[in-house]
Formats: sequence, structure tokens, C-alpha cells
Amino acid sequence: GEVIKYGCIKSPALFARLETENVKDFMDDLIYECVDIKRRVVEKDEKENGERALLNFGHTAGHAIEKLWNFSTITHGEAVGIGMVMITDAGEKAGITASGTSARIAAVLQQYHMPVSDSHTTAEIVEAMKADKKRTGSGIKLAMLKTIGSSFIQPTALSLIHISEP
Repeated sequence: GEVIKYGCIKSPALFARLETENVKDFMDDLIYECVDIKRRVVEKDEKENGERALLNFGHTAGHAIEKLWNFSTITHGEAVGIGMVMITDAGEKAGITASGTSARIAAVLQQYHMPVSDSHTTAEIVEAMKADKKRTGSGIKLAMLKTIGSSFIQPTALSLIHISEP
């Protein structure tokens, strides 16, 4: 889930490789690129005042899902993956994310045998998200995508967040 996240937020080329190649064939490149993306982001924003928050893509919903499962049953990476699909789907519905982006993310997650949805209701997940440190009034600051590789921080009303059906 974390590897896919790096492709989503900063590297359309990495994401394309995850879609079309076997990870085992480029593991060294994969590790290097993920660490390099994180290094570049953290160096630009050591205190998480801006760009560093992009590293939270999928995590706000993912942490809520982990909490609902009492931090068992689902792994962190699985929860982040579900969160990426959930948040990207909300971005598509709001017209700020390119149509089809959440389907591409879901397809890559499924390719690596990861879940793309959760059995908890949208209301339960959104309620759990209300405790997130990125909460702002009636909304929350979310790391979102315009397209694969193009990310930004968006204050979002919790009412706009939905989960795609499996």
C-alpha cells in the first residue's frame, strides 16, 4: 500500500511500472525511488507545514479503518490502500480528481491481492476520521490527487467522502 502511495502522489512512472511489470523484476529501483520520494518531500518540509502532508495520502481514512478493526484483522498497508481508493473516489465525485483514477488505484491494489473496500459503513469510517489530527472544523485536510503523480492538500467536508462499492 505504501509503495503504491508513492506512485500515486509523486511518480506516474512508478505507478505505471506497478501496473505493468512484476515488482520482483525492479525491486531495487522500487526501494530506491520510494525512499528518494520520501527524502525529497521531507527535506522540503521537515515540520509538515505543507508538502509533507502528501505522505498522508490514504492514511486519514486508513487510520480510521484500522481503529474500527481495533488494529487487528487488517494491515496498515491494506487500510491505507482502501483509504487511497476511498479518498480518490471522493475527489472524482467532487470533480477535482480525474475520472477513472480510483479505478486505476483499485486495479493495482487488487493486482497485489490487497482489498479496495471495507465492510464498515461510510458513516462509521467518516465518524472515526473525525478524531484525526488533520481535522479542521466540519472538514479535514486530505492529501488528494488531481491525477496519478499529481497530489495536493485539500480541506474537504466530511460529508463528501464515500466508499466505492466492491
